[in-house]
Amino acid sequence: MVRLMVALTILGTTPPFPQNAAQPALMRLTLAAEAHIGPVYSPNGQYIACIERELESERCLMLSRNGQRIAMGGCSGSQVAGLPSWSPDSRRICWPTTDGSLWFLDLDGSSHETHLTAMGAPMQAIWQRRDARALIATPLGIYSFPIDSARPPWRLITAGEPGQMGPISLSRDGSRLAYIAADGVYVTTGPASAGTPIVATPSPEMAYAGVWLAPDGRAALVLEEASGQSAVGVKSTATSIVTRRSSILRCRTEWPGRRLIWVDVATHERVEVPVGAGELGGVAWSPEPDGSGHYGFLLAVGGSLVYCGPGGSGPTVVFRSAYEVRDPTWDPHGRNVVFSSPRDATDPSRPSERVANLYAVAL
Repeated sequence: MVRLMVALTILGTTPPFPQNAAQPALMRLTLAAEAHIGPVYSPNGQYIACIERELESERCLMLSRNGQRIAMGGCSGSQVAGLPSWSPDSRRICWPTTDGSLWFLDLDGSSHETHLTAMGAPMQAIWQRRDARALIATPLGIYSFPIDSARPPWRLITAGEPGQMGPISLSRDGSRLAYIAADGVYVTTGPASAGTPIVATPSPEMAYAGVWLAPDGRAALVLEEASGQSAVGVKSTATSIVTRRSSILRCRTEWPGRRLIWVDVATHERVEVPVGAGELGGVAWSPEPDGSGHYGFLLAVGGSLVYCGPGGSGPTVVFRSAYEVRDPTWDPHGRNVVFSSPRDATDPSRPSERVANLYAVAL
C-alpha cells in the first residue's frame, strides 16, 4: 500500500503542503523535445509504455522502469486513439489509432498493425489478462478481437442504448467489464452478462464521461459532467488523440460542471469524491487493497497527487508539485507512481517547458 506522507483534507481547494512536510523521492525518466504522455506500467512492473507525440505524428514507446528506451512502434502520420495496453506476460503492447488500426509492439522492437474493418473508429483497446484477445471500444459498440488468430472480431452483447458507447474499464482478472452507454454506466457480472446499470440515467443536463473499475470489480469511479462540455481538454482536430480518453482527463471538477462519484457495484451506493477545485489530470486505482480488503485510488488534481481511501474517504496529498501532474500510473507493487508533467518538476527554478515528460515518484 502507498505510504501516506501528509494528511490534508481537501475541501474547497487543494491546500499547499505544510512547510515541514517531507516530499517523496522524484526521478525524471524522459528528457526530450517530444511530449511523453499516458504512461502505463507493465504487469511485472519492469517496463513502462507511453505515447510520444510530435507535431504531426504520435507513436508508442517501451521504456525500462528507469527511463531507458527499449522499443518504439507506429508510423509517420499515425495518431494514437487510446493508451497502450500490456500483454499479460509483459512482452507486448497494443494500441488503437484514429485511422482504424490496432498496432502491436514487442520488446524486441518488432511491430505490426492490423486494420479494423466495419467496427467504427476505435477509442480504446484493453488486452485481456486471461486470454489472447483485446477488447476494443468504438462509438458503435465493444468488440472482442482475437490476437494471433485469423478469426474475425465479434461484437459483445451490451445493454443500454446502442450507437453511443463510451470508455470501458476491466477488472484485474477480466471477469468484469464497465462501460458507458448513452443512457448510463453498466458493469457485467460474468462472461454471458450484457451488463447491469450501476448509476441512474443522468439528467438531461448531465452525461457520463469516464469510468474506472476497481481491480477486484467491486467498486467503480464515474465521472459525471455537464452535457455539451468536452469530455477531455485535448485537441478535436483530425490529428488529435481521441476526445474521450478517460485516462488523460483534463477538466474542471467544480460543481455543477463535473463530479467524480465512487459507486459500490453490488449495492449501487454512491459517494461524491471531494476532489476540490482544479483540473483532474487522471485516475489510478491502488494495485493492492488496504487493511479492510478494499481498494483506494489516486487522483492527479492540479499539481498534486491525492490518495483517497475506499469510498473516497480521507483524501490525502501524497505528493505536491509547483507544476501540473497528469496521467498517474501505479506500479503493480504499489511503491512507485509515474506521471506526466509539462514542466521540469525536478528543478522549480527552471522555466516552463513546452512539452510534457515522465517522472517517477516513490510513495
